[in-house]
Amino acid sequence: MPKTIFHQVMTENLSFSIPGGFEDTNCKMLVIIGEKEKSMMKKSMTQLIECNDQCKRYVMPDVGHGVPLHSPTTFHQLVEKWMEEE
Repeated sequence: MPKTIFHQVMTENLSFSIPGGFEDTNCKMLVIIGEKEKSMMKKSMTQLIECNDQCKRYVMPDVGHGVPLHSPTTFHQLVEKWMEEE
């Protein structure tokens, strides 16, 4: 990965903030991370969940970053099940 792209990715990751009005969003939201995700991503997930009670948390076991790429079938089944339940 070129140095400039790496720098851009790291800058974006470190500058995460919840968008204004997010707490007022009134639709169901599924927030998914991998169990082996970096602590920064886990913290972001917690912030999202605590900010809006429409968010549902899911931590995929034995996966790091890139849940849909790591286990696409499991990811799709999870989303379909969530959509049916909600």
